Amino acid sequence: MISLKALSAHTLAFLYIATKLVNGCTVFYVGKDATTDGSVMITHSNDGEFDTDPRLVNVPARHTTSATRPIYFSPESYPRHVGTTRQIPEYYPIGDQIEFEPIGFIPVVMSSTYAYLEQTYGAVNEHQVGIGESTCSAIFGAIPLGAPNGTAL
Repeated sequence: MISLKALSAHTLAFLYIATKLVNGCTVFYVGKDATTDGSVMITHSNDGEFDTDPRLVNVPARHTTSATRPIYFSPESYPRHVGTTRQIPEYYPIGDQIEFEPIGFIPVVMSSTYAYLEQTYGAVNEHQVGIGESTCSAIFGAIPLGAPNGTAL
């Protein structure tokens, strides 16, 4: 049986080679039966044209009495967000950066949220619940509200 360390080394070698051979996002999933200790692993390669925002940001749990939450357009490049309203220092303006303006607002359905790790792609909350996504911006794009002819929120 292959050890977890060996699996990790093989996986890393495969990922390294795969990134040299292709230019596309790929999701890798290793199920509990493929590891010696039953761990589950998932990762995502990024073909973001070398300008995606690399920051992994801790978003603290929140409690709000507000009836709405602002929604911001998030580019796939650095910086993915600039602003102080979320009270996350990693997103505070640096130098001459201008704070992002909301493109709209959605109703708040829960008065509190979990803490989570945020990055350009899906991440994980404080209870180890992870989310992911499959990017297809090269095929489909929506123009955000506030931009000329924008209808998407």
